[in-house]
Amino acid sequence: MDTPTTTLRTRVASAGGPDASDTAPRELLTVEAAAARLSISRTRMYQLIATGDVTSIKLGRRRLIATSEVAAFVARLIDSQPAA
Repeated sequence: MDTPTTTLRTRVASAGGPDASDTAPRELLTVEAAAARLSISRTRMYQLIATGDVTSIKLGRRRLIATSEVAAFVARLIDSQPAA
């Protein structure tokens, strides 16, 4: 017999909640996660945000960076490099 807790967990998992698998890629990254993806420090990431090189958003108290923005920044870096 299902208990109320089991039923709730099933509903939360099917709705994409905490018990759902984390296989879907994240669309928004924390500053720390974006910095790790670029192999730079957290401080350098905040500098890029401050200078406007990387756009971020505020969601509540959190500052987040779209994965597309990280990819666009990398593309701009590659385009600005002289041909070898």
